[in-house]
Amino acid sequence: MTLSRPMILRYVAVGLTVSLVYMLGYMGWRAAGLPEIAANALAFVTAVVLQYVGHGRITFRRELADAGQAARFAIMIGAALLSSTLITGPLAWSFGLPDWLSSGLATIVMPIQNLVLMSLWVFATGARRPAEDCPT
Repeated sequence: MTLSRPMILRYVAVGLTVSLVYMLGYMGWRAAGLPEIAANALAFVTAVVLQYVGHGRITFRRELADAGQAARFAIMIGAALLSSTLITGPLAWSFGLPDWLSSGLATIVMPIQNLVLMSLWVFATGARRPAEDCPT
C-alpha cells in the first residue's frame, strides 16, 4: 500500500482526535469521581474503538465488517503496548533515560510503528470504500 500525502494527513488527524478523546475522557471520568485505573480503562477502550473506526474508515477507507482485520488491529494494539513498555521500562533503565525522554521516545515510535503495521498488515486487505473511487 502506498502512503500518500492525503493518507498521512488523515492518519495524523485521526491520531490527534483519538489522543484528544482519550485525554478528555480520562479527565472527565476523573472529574466524575472514578479512580485513576477505572478512568484510564474507560478512556483507553473508547480511544481504541475510535482509533479502529477512524483509521479504518477515514485513513485507510476500509469496511469494518472484517473479523480478521479487527483481530490484526487488536494484535497491533498489543504490539504498541509491548513497545511502549520496553521503551519506558528495560530500555530506559539500561540507558539511564529519564521518564520524560523514554515516554517521549514511545510517543514518537508508537505512531510510526502503528502506521507501518496498519498500512502493510492491518488494513492492507479489504474492500475500498466506494466514496474513494466513485463520485457521489
